Order: sequence, then C-alpha cells, then structure tokens
Amino acid sequence: MPISRVLEAAISHLDCIRDCSNACTSCLCDYSNQRIWDQLDRVPVKAWLEDMLASRLPGPFESAGAKPWAHPSLKSVAESFAGADEVSILAPRLGLGDDPEEVNRKWLTGLLESGVNVRLYLQTRPDEAGCTRSTDARTALRHLYPYVESGHLSVWECTTLTEDHLAKMPRIWASDSGSAVFFSATEGTSMLGKPLPEPAYRSEWSPAVKDLLDPLSSAQQVPKELLEAWMPLKFWSLKASEDNRFEKVFGHLANTYIQSVEIRDPYCVASSQNLGSIGAFIELLAESAATIEKLSVISRELPERDDRWEPFHKVQERAAEELAGLGIEPEITVRPFRKARQFHDRTIDIVIIDDSGCSKRYRYDLTGGVDFLMSKGRDTKVYRYEQAG
Repeated sequence: MPISRVLEAAISHLDCIRDCSNACTSCLCDYSNQRIWDQLDRVPVKAWLEDMLASRLPGPFESAGAKPWAHPSLKSVAESFAGADEVSILAPRLGLGDDPEEVNRKWLTGLLESGVNVRLYLQTRPDEAGCTRSTDARTALRHLYPYVESGHLSVWECTTLTEDHLAKMPRIWASDSGSAVFFSATEGTSMLGKPLPEPAYRSEWSPAVKDLLDPLSSAQQVPKELLEAWMPLKFWSLKASEDNRFEKVFGHLANTYIQSVEIRDPYCVASSQNLGSIGAFIELLAESAATIEKLSVISRELPERDDRWEPFHKVQERAAEELAGLGIEPEITVRPFRKARQFHDRTIDIVIIDDSGCSKRYRYDLTGGVDFLMSKGRDTKVYRYEQAG
C-alpha cells in the first residue's frame, strides 16, 4: 500500500466526529489505554501527519510557487524580513491560544521592537464591549495596544473574508520584491496561538501572491480610539508585601446590590489552600455587599498525573462542603480535565444593579487567579473592565 494511503487513513482516524479538543472515546480513548487518557492529544499528531502527507502530494499553494517548509520556525520568519519596512499578518481572530510561555506573543512584540511596522488583518473583529470578549483576546490586546499607540501596529478588520479566502491566502508576508511569503494549510488558529501553524509553506513575493491578497482591498482599519475603548478601565499591580488587596480592588462594591457573581478559575478548588483563598474571597464579598443574589464558581479537576488528583465529582463535593456557611451558598461546577484542558480563564464577573435600576457588569482578569490575589506574599495583577446595561 502506498505510504500516502497509510497517512490518509491515520489522518481520517484522528479526524474526530465529535471534534474534541484532544481525545475522546470517538477517536483515541478506549479501555486498553484508559491509564493515559489525559496524555492523549490527537491535534498535533494529526497536523504532523498532514505535514508528512503534504510533502508527498502537490502543495495547496502551488499556484503561488509555495513549497512545503519542512522545519518552520518563527525565528526564521523574522530573519527573512530583515530590512523590511512593513510586515503583514493575517489571522482568523485575535487571541493568545494555548501558548503558556507566550513564545508567539514575544515573537510578535520582538518584531515590533525591531522597528518593523506590522499590519494585522483579522477575519473576526473583537466586539466593542471589553467585558464580553474572550480572556485571551483581552490579554493579547493589552500586550499589543502600546504598539498601536506608537504607530508601529495597525489592526484591520476583514469581516467579508470567507473560509475559502483564508484557505488560499498567505499568513505572513512583506510586499517587497524578493521578500518571503508564508502560507499555512491549517485553519482556525488565533493570532498569537500560532501565527504560522504547520504544515507551512513558503514562496517569494510575486504577481500571483498579489492576486491572492485582492480580498484585503476592502479591509477597514480599526480606529485607535476604538481599540483604546477596549482596554481595561482600572489596573492594579499588587506587590507581595501589600495588605488589604481585596479592599483595593473590590472596595468600590461596598453596600451594592450584586445580582450575580461568576468566578472562573481552573485551580480555585484544586487544593485546601486554593479553597481557603476562594472561601476568604467569598466571605469578604458577602460582608461588603448589601446583597448577593447569586454566586457561581467554575473550575476543573487536576490532571491524573498530579499527586493531588481527585475525580471531578469528588472535588465538587468537597468544595461544596468547605464553602458552605459563608453568607451565600455558591453554585459549584468542576469540569473533567479531559473536557476542559483549554480552560485557562482566571476571571471574576460581577453584575450590580444601581439605585436607578440599571445594571453594570464588571469583569476582573486576574493574572494569578484568586489564590494569588488572596495570598499575601505573591505578586499579581488585576485588570478591571466595565460594561453598562
């Protein structure tokens, strides 16, 4: 059997009918491998096999002269643009994606720090309400906005682009004769999750590449003032030695009518220490506010390889017991790790009703989660966004 048929069969097996984030019983998980379920991840393997297959078949960007790039790296991409005045990047959406070390974000800011101007084209425009964008989109924008202010970065919305357009267009390029142009055969990744997901292809600037970029002629630049409106309205950089952290951040909620509180933190009920921190937070909030109508906590279990691991339902039961009697009974949801691997939010959403009957939403992004906020001895940062109505 030809190797290409073998690769196609393997890729088909990894193309999960449930479109799971890592692995499930519809693709990889079965009784024989249940001890390593938390280690299985079909996504990078599928991409690797697709890359192997692509190197044996005509490339999807052959009309633009692009050839498969066996060992792509962002360092090589940056080096190829040495001397360029402007570099353009196309992505489906803004966001950090699954990049805990922020390698991709540092690559982009490094490119901007080198003096290159960057045009960022986004198919999906971040909405205009800072409270309702995703956590990683807000975080990405906080990192990038200083370069918008300096004029080195411009953001363009391309809401008329279709998936078919994206599948054919370059991801990263400089519009100079002889400059490198980079393509990707993987769709749907966020800007800073993976600027150039594999399998990757490269060519040089040519009339054929220019024709592929025609759909961007209708792109509209997002005004700097609008991006500024998406930034947090309040920011605290709390040092390890600081006292009264809760009062500094949440003191403005004293004696308010709180309609709802939602705490999203993957580790907030993972251990006795974390439970102690979130219990202290809930108790202080209940004492400070006039009323709290509803409070919910969303977390997840630890991976099975962690010595502190317990099944999610046991974690939920223990959390409910330890958080009882704090002035309000929280609704607690603990997600199974396998279904919530990408759950990295550390946010607190609070909706209040003012004296006129109008609602206002406050969203707090916590860089270290509730545990860092409530535990003296740890530096942490808090960003507050607001949305009326």
